[in-house]
Amino acid sequence: MRNILNLHFYRKNCILLFVFVCTSLFSQINYNFTSTTGTYNSLTTYTTLHSTNVDDAISASTNIGFTFYYGCQAYTTFQASTNGVMFLGTSGAFSNAFNDLTSSTDRPAIAPLWDDLKTSGGGRVCYNMTGTAPNRVLTVEWFQMLWDYSATTWGISFQVKLYETSNRIEFIYQRNGNATQYLVSADASIGISGPTSGDFYSLGDVSASPTVSKITETSTLSSKPATNQIYRWDPITCSGTPSGYALSITIPSNTCTAYTATLNVSGTGGCGIQYTFQSGPSASGPWTTFAISNNSSTTFNVTGLTYFRTIVTCTISGGGQ
Repeated sequence: MRNILNLHFYRKNCILLFVFVCTSLFSQINYNFTSTTGTYNSLTTYTTLHSTNVDDAISASTNIGFTFYYGCQAYTTFQASTNGVMFLGTSGAFSNAFNDLTSSTDRPAIAPLWDDLKTSGGGRVCYNMTGTAPNRVLTVEWFQMLWDYSATTWGISFQVKLYETSNRIEFIYQRNGNATQYLVSADASIGISGPTSGDFYSLGDVSASPTVSKITETSTLSSKPATNQIYRWDPITCSGTPSGYALSITIPSNTCTAYTATLNVSGTGGCGIQYTFQSGPSASGPWTTFAISNNSSTTFNVTGLTYFRTIVTCTISGGGQ
Protein backbone atom coordinates (compact mmCIF):
# COMPACT_ATOMS: atom_id res chain seq x y z
CA MET A 1 0.00 0.00 0.00
CA ARG A 2 1.18 3.56 -0.66
CA ASN A 3 0.44 7.08 0.44
CA ILE A 4 1.05 10.43 -1.31
CA LEU A 5 1.63 13.24 1.17
CA ASN A 6 -0.49 16.40 1.19
CA LEU A 7 0.45 19.38 -1.00
CA HIS A 8 2.45 22.21 0.60
CA PHE A 9 4.30 25.12 -0.92
CA TYR A 10 7.24 27.40 -0.11
CA ARG A 11 8.16 30.77 -1.67
CA LYS A 12 11.89 31.41 -1.59
CA ASN A 13 12.80 34.86 -2.81
CA CYS A 14 12.56 34.74 -6.63
CA ILE A 15 11.71 31.05 -6.98
CA LEU A 16 8.29 29.61 -6.19
CA LEU A 17 8.59 26.05 -4.94
CA PHE A 18 5.70 23.63 -4.48
CA VAL A 19 6.27 20.45 -2.52
CA PHE A 20 4.40 17.19 -2.00
CA VAL A 21 6.92 15.32 0.16
CA CYS A 22 10.10 14.49 2.01
CA THR A 23 11.73 12.83 5.08
CA SER A 24 14.66 13.02 7.47
CA LEU A 25 18.20 12.08 6.51
CA PHE A 26 18.09 8.97 8.68
CA SER A 27 15.02 7.17 10.01
CA GLN A 28 14.92 6.78 13.77
CA ILE A 29 15.43 3.34 15.27
CA ASN A 30 12.04 1.79 15.98
CA TYR A 31 11.95 -1.28 18.25
CA ASN A 32 9.65 -3.30 20.47
CA PHE A 33 11.19 -4.07 23.87
CA THR A 34 10.42 -7.14 25.95
CA SER A 35 11.89 -8.59 29.12
CA THR A 36 12.11 -12.33 29.74
CA THR A 37 14.41 -15.00 31.19
CA GLY A 38 16.57 -17.77 29.72
CA THR A 39 19.79 -19.59 30.55
CA TYR A 40 23.16 -17.86 30.53
CA ASN A 41 25.77 -20.06 28.84
CA SER A 42 29.34 -18.75 28.72
CA LEU A 43 31.11 -19.22 25.40
CA THR A 44 33.39 -22.26 25.37
CA THR A 45 34.53 -21.72 21.77
CA TYR A 46 35.39 -18.16 20.96
CA THR A 47 37.69 -15.59 19.38
CA THR A 48 39.21 -13.17 21.88
CA LEU A 49 38.84 -9.43 21.30
CA HIS A 50 40.27 -8.30 24.67
CA SER A 51 42.17 -10.57 27.07
CA THR A 52 42.66 -10.38 30.86
CA ASN A 53 43.29 -7.16 32.82
CA VAL A 54 42.48 -4.85 29.91
CA ASP A 55 41.10 -1.38 30.59
CA ASP A 56 39.65 1.20 28.17
CA ALA A 57 40.24 -0.67 24.90
CA ILE A 58 38.34 -0.91 21.62
CA SER A 59 38.61 -3.87 19.25
CA ALA A 60 39.48 -3.71 15.60
CA SER A 61 36.61 -3.69 13.12
CA THR A 62 35.35 -7.30 13.12
CA ASN A 63 33.01 -9.15 10.75
CA ILE A 64 29.57 -9.98 12.12
CA GLY A 65 29.48 -13.01 9.83
CA PHE A 66 26.22 -12.05 8.13
CA THR A 67 24.32 -8.90 7.16
CA PHE A 68 22.58 -7.51 10.22
CA TYR A 69 19.91 -4.84 9.78
CA TYR A 70 19.72 -2.22 12.52
CA GLY A 71 17.41 0.76 12.25
CA CYS A 72 16.63 -0.47 8.72
CA GLN A 73 20.30 -0.08 7.73
CA ALA A 74 22.62 -2.96 6.76
CA TYR A 75 25.76 -3.63 8.84
CA THR A 76 28.43 -6.29 8.43
CA THR A 77 31.04 -5.23 11.02
CA PHE A 78 31.26 -4.24 14.68
CA GLN A 79 33.72 -2.98 17.28
CA ALA A 80 33.53 -3.98 20.96
CA SER A 81 34.76 -1.89 23.88
CA THR A 82 35.87 -3.23 27.26
CA ASN A 83 33.40 -0.70 28.66
CA GLY A 84 30.32 -2.81 27.96
CA VAL A 85 29.28 -1.34 24.61
CA MET A 86 29.65 -2.28 20.94
CA PHE A 87 29.35 -0.15 17.81
CA LEU A 88 28.05 -1.24 14.40
CA GLY A 89 29.68 -0.44 11.08
CA THR A 90 32.55 1.50 12.61
CA SER A 91 36.31 1.25 12.15
CA GLY A 92 37.52 4.11 14.34
CA ALA A 93 35.38 4.13 17.48
CA PHE A 94 36.93 4.95 20.86
CA SER A 95 36.70 2.85 24.02
CA ASN A 96 34.13 5.31 25.48
CA ALA A 97 34.68 5.00 29.23
CA PHE A 98 31.86 7.49 29.82
CA ASN A 99 28.42 6.13 28.92
CA ASP A 100 26.35 8.36 26.64
CA LEU A 101 23.51 6.87 24.60
CA THR A 102 22.13 10.34 23.92
CA SER A 103 24.89 12.21 22.13
CA SER A 104 28.01 10.06 21.82
CA THR A 105 29.70 10.58 18.47
CA ASP A 106 30.37 6.82 18.19
CA ARG A 107 27.06 5.42 16.92
CA PRO A 108 25.02 3.36 16.45
CA ALA A 109 25.68 1.74 19.83
CA ILE A 110 24.44 -1.47 21.43
CA ALA A 111 24.99 -1.18 25.18
CA PRO A 112 24.25 -4.14 27.46
CA LEU A 113 26.10 -2.48 30.37
CA TRP A 114 27.93 0.70 29.39
CA ASP A 115 30.22 1.94 32.17
CA ASP A 116 33.93 2.25 33.00
CA LEU A 117 34.59 -1.50 33.12
CA LYS A 118 37.73 -3.65 32.90
CA THR A 119 38.36 -7.32 32.18
CA SER A 120 39.32 -9.18 35.36
CA GLY A 121 42.30 -11.49 35.90
CA GLY A 122 40.18 -14.31 34.49
CA GLY A 123 38.05 -12.22 32.19
CA ARG A 124 37.86 -11.40 28.48
CA VAL A 125 35.73 -9.91 25.73
CA CYS A 126 35.15 -12.46 22.98
CA TYR A 127 32.70 -13.60 20.31
CA ASN A 128 31.42 -16.62 18.42
CA MET A 129 28.91 -17.32 15.66
CA THR A 130 26.57 -20.31 15.80
CA GLY A 131 23.89 -21.79 13.54
CA THR A 132 23.56 -21.93 9.77
CA ALA A 133 22.22 -19.38 7.27
CA PRO A 134 19.69 -17.82 7.37
CA ASN A 135 19.45 -18.37 11.13
CA ARG A 136 22.93 -17.57 12.43
CA VAL A 137 23.55 -15.87 15.78
CA LEU A 138 26.53 -13.72 16.71
CA THR A 139 27.25 -13.75 20.45
CA VAL A 140 29.59 -11.14 21.93
CA GLU A 141 30.52 -11.83 25.56
CA TRP A 142 31.97 -9.65 28.30
CA PHE A 143 33.15 -12.43 30.63
CA GLN A 144 33.94 -11.80 34.32
CA MET A 145 34.10 -8.01 34.17
CA LEU A 146 35.25 -5.65 36.93
CA TRP A 147 32.63 -2.98 37.70
CA ASP A 148 34.30 -0.45 37.77
CA TYR A 149 37.93 -0.69 36.61
CA SER A 150 39.27 -0.37 40.19
CA ALA A 151 37.33 -3.34 41.61
CA THR A 152 39.30 -6.31 42.91
CA THR A 153 36.71 -9.04 42.20
CA TRP A 154 34.66 -9.50 39.06
CA GLY A 155 31.03 -8.53 39.40
CA ILE A 156 29.17 -9.54 36.25
CA SER A 157 29.29 -11.32 32.89
CA PHE A 158 26.94 -10.47 30.04
CA GLN A 159 26.33 -11.11 26.35
CA VAL A 160 24.84 -9.47 23.28
CA LYS A 161 23.21 -11.76 20.71
CA LEU A 162 22.50 -10.56 17.16
CA TYR A 163 20.08 -12.77 15.20
CA GLU A 164 20.23 -13.13 11.42
CA THR A 165 16.96 -12.62 9.46
CA SER A 166 14.83 -11.53 12.45
CA ASN A 167 17.45 -8.87 13.33
CA ARG A 168 16.59 -9.37 17.00
CA ILE A 169 18.99 -8.11 19.68
CA GLU A 170 19.23 -9.76 23.10
CA PHE A 171 21.13 -8.87 26.28
CA ILE A 172 21.62 -11.64 28.87
CA TYR A 173 23.38 -11.47 32.24
CA GLN A 174 25.12 -13.50 34.94
CA ARG A 175 25.80 -11.98 38.35
CA ASN A 176 28.67 -12.73 40.66
CA GLY A 177 27.34 -12.16 44.18
CA ASN A 178 24.27 -10.08 44.93
CA ALA A 179 22.92 -7.08 43.03
CA THR A 180 25.54 -4.63 44.36
CA GLN A 181 28.36 -6.91 45.55
CA TYR A 182 31.81 -6.31 44.00
CA LEU A 183 30.73 -2.95 42.58
CA VAL A 184 32.90 0.11 43.16
CA SER A 185 31.58 3.16 41.25
CA ALA A 186 28.56 1.93 39.34
CA ASP A 187 26.76 4.39 37.05
CA ALA A 188 25.87 2.52 33.87
CA SER A 189 23.51 2.86 30.90
CA ILE A 190 21.67 -0.04 29.28
CA GLY A 191 20.05 0.45 25.88
CA ILE A 192 20.58 1.05 22.18
CA SER A 193 21.23 4.17 20.11
CA GLY A 194 20.65 5.08 16.47
CA PRO A 195 23.04 6.65 13.96
CA THR A 196 22.05 10.24 14.83
CA SER A 197 22.39 12.12 18.12
CA GLY A 198 19.29 12.05 20.31
CA ASP A 199 17.98 8.78 18.88
CA PHE A 200 18.08 6.07 21.56
CA TYR A 201 16.25 3.73 23.92
CA SER A 202 17.34 3.69 27.58
CA LEU A 203 16.34 1.35 30.41
CA GLY A 204 15.34 3.16 33.59
CA ASP A 205 16.17 0.26 35.90
CA VAL A 206 17.37 -3.37 35.86
CA SER A 207 14.23 -5.08 37.12
CA ALA A 208 12.32 -7.89 35.42
CA SER A 209 10.01 -5.18 34.00
CA PRO A 210 12.16 -2.11 33.45
CA THR A 211 10.91 1.22 32.20
CA VAL A 212 12.12 2.20 28.71
CA SER A 213 12.50 5.76 27.45
CA LYS A 214 13.31 7.41 24.12
CA ILE A 215 13.34 10.83 25.82
CA THR A 216 15.55 10.49 28.91
CA GLU A 217 18.72 8.43 29.25
CA THR A 218 19.27 6.79 32.63
CA SER A 219 23.05 6.82 33.03
CA THR A 220 23.26 6.02 36.76
CA LEU A 221 22.32 2.33 36.97
CA SER A 222 24.01 0.93 40.06
CA SER A 223 22.87 -2.67 40.42
CA LYS A 224 23.22 -5.82 38.33
CA PRO A 225 20.46 -7.37 36.27
CA ALA A 226 19.53 -10.79 37.66
CA THR A 227 21.28 -13.92 36.42
CA ASN A 228 19.48 -15.24 33.30
CA GLN A 229 17.68 -11.91 32.79
CA ILE A 230 17.10 -11.21 29.08
CA TYR A 231 16.34 -7.78 27.61
CA ARG A 232 15.13 -8.15 24.01
CA TRP A 233 14.80 -5.68 21.14
CA ASP A 234 12.78 -6.57 18.02
CA PRO A 235 12.66 -4.20 15.01
CA ILE A 236 9.25 -2.85 14.03
CA THR A 237 8.28 -3.37 10.38
CA CYS A 238 5.70 -1.37 8.44
CA SER A 239 2.28 -2.71 7.46
CA GLY A 240 -0.68 -1.50 5.42
CA THR A 241 -0.84 2.08 4.14
CA PRO A 242 1.83 4.35 5.65
CA SER A 243 0.43 7.22 7.74
CA GLY A 244 1.63 9.86 10.17
CA TYR A 245 4.28 11.39 7.90
CA ALA A 246 5.04 15.12 7.89
CA LEU A 247 6.58 17.41 5.29
CA SER A 248 9.72 19.52 5.56
CA ILE A 249 12.16 21.06 3.10
CA THR A 250 15.52 22.81 3.46
CA ILE A 251 16.60 25.44 0.93
CA PRO A 252 19.43 28.01 0.98
CA SER A 253 18.70 31.56 2.10
CA ASN A 254 19.03 34.66 -0.07
CA THR A 255 19.09 33.07 -3.49
CA CYS A 256 17.34 33.90 -6.76
CA THR A 257 19.39 31.45 -8.80
CA ALA A 258 19.56 27.70 -9.11
CA TYR A 259 20.18 25.89 -5.83
CA THR A 260 20.02 22.47 -4.21
CA ALA A 261 16.93 21.76 -2.10
CA THR A 262 16.83 18.96 0.47
CA LEU A 263 13.51 17.13 0.70
CA ASN A 264 12.70 15.38 4.00
CA VAL A 265 9.78 13.30 5.31
CA SER A 266 9.52 12.55 9.03
CA GLY A 267 7.64 9.56 10.40
CA THR A 268 8.14 6.19 12.09
CA GLY A 269 6.53 3.53 9.96
CA GLY A 270 9.16 0.90 10.69
CA CYS A 271 11.49 -0.96 8.36
CA GLY A 272 10.24 -1.70 4.84
CA ILE A 273 9.28 1.89 3.97
CA GLN A 274 10.27 3.02 0.46
CA TYR A 275 10.25 6.63 -0.76
CA THR A 276 9.68 7.52 -4.43
CA PHE A 277 10.63 11.18 -5.02
CA GLN A 278 9.11 12.87 -8.07
CA SER A 279 9.21 16.33 -9.67
CA GLY A 280 6.93 18.02 -12.20
CA PRO A 281 6.17 21.34 -13.93
CA SER A 282 2.73 21.76 -12.30
CA ALA A 283 0.63 20.50 -9.40
CA SER A 284 -0.93 17.92 -11.70
CA GLY A 285 2.33 16.74 -13.21
CA PRO A 286 3.36 15.04 -15.34
CA TRP A 287 5.60 13.46 -12.68
CA THR A 288 9.16 12.29 -13.23
CA THR A 289 10.81 10.01 -10.66
CA PHE A 290 14.30 11.21 -9.71
CA ALA A 291 14.99 9.04 -6.63
CA ILE A 292 13.75 5.75 -5.15
CA SER A 293 15.24 4.97 -1.75
CA ASN A 294 14.80 3.46 1.71
CA ASN A 295 16.25 6.73 3.03
CA SER A 296 13.71 9.42 3.85
CA SER A 297 15.78 12.27 2.41
CA THR A 298 17.06 13.34 -0.99
CA THR A 299 18.25 16.44 -2.82
CA PHE A 300 17.21 18.13 -6.06
CA ASN A 301 18.83 20.91 -8.12
CA VAL A 302 16.11 23.58 -8.49
CA THR A 303 16.47 25.80 -11.56
CA GLY A 304 12.96 27.23 -11.81
CA LEU A 305 9.32 26.64 -10.92
CA THR A 306 9.23 23.05 -9.67
CA TYR A 307 6.64 20.88 -7.97
CA PHE A 308 7.57 17.84 -5.89
CA ARG A 309 5.80 14.86 -4.43
CA THR A 310 6.90 11.70 -2.66
CA ILE A 311 5.07 8.38 -2.70
CA VAL A 312 5.54 6.52 0.58
CA THR A 313 5.14 2.76 0.21
CA CYS A 314 5.32 -0.16 2.64
CA THR A 315 7.22 -2.82 0.70
CA ILE A 316 8.07 -5.22 3.56
CA SER A 317 11.17 -5.96 1.52
CA GLY A 318 13.49 -3.16 2.58
CA GLY A 319 15.66 -3.15 5.68
CA GLY A 320 16.16 -6.90 5.59
CA GLN A 321 12.58 -7.56 6.67
